[in-house]
Amino acid sequence: MPATNFAEYTDTTARLAILKAKAAYTCNLHPDVLILAGDPNAERRAFEIAGNTLTYNDRTFLAEKLILVLKRELETAGTECWLCKQNLLI
Repeated sequence: MPATNFAEYTDTTARLAILKAKAAYTCNLHPDVLILAGDPNAERRAFEIAGNTLTYNDRTFLAEKLILVLKRELETAGTECWLCKQNLLI
């Protein structure tokens, strides 16, 4: 698997883990934007789900990169959609 595929894999795995754990949800108008749910337990659960996904798919060597991607996704997610706010749709 080329390096770009690993980057796509970690991004996708992180996003799916966040959504599956309900640590964040997507904006109705902008599905690329994550909005935090505000539940620290759900955020911890997202890390567990991502780790289990790596183990199941035999990609444990990507764990460190996946943790960094998960942290980045959760840090960039806000409490409201920044695109809606920018366009004054909220």
